Amino acid sequence: MSFTKFAAFLATAATALAINDYEVAEFNAILVDVQNNLDQYISIAEYNPDFVLPEGVLECYTQITTYTDESYTSLFTMVDFAQVTTVMRQLPWYTSRLAPIMS
Repeated sequence: MSFTKFAAFLATAATALAINDYEVAEFNAILVDVQNNLDQYISIAEYNPDFVLPEGVLECYTQITTYTDESYTSLFTMVDFAQVTTVMRQLPWYTSRLAPIMS
């Protein structure tokens, strides 16, 4: 599934699952940034013992990449968006890369 198609489905899912606009922007921002800077995320995950991937994110992303229709939106219930916010704000590049994507 292309990222553009995924972003459109994510917006649709937000309405269906009562995910707020900020959470949609946040999830989109992190997906774009991971896609563009995967090596930095791997490095922080390997070498920073304080970095903990939010519950459900990896499972959700892994499963989303296998879906060919909109039914994957039910997977968003496994993501703890409060944890996503906390982790994103702890990333060294939050202010320079992630915050601008979300605004």
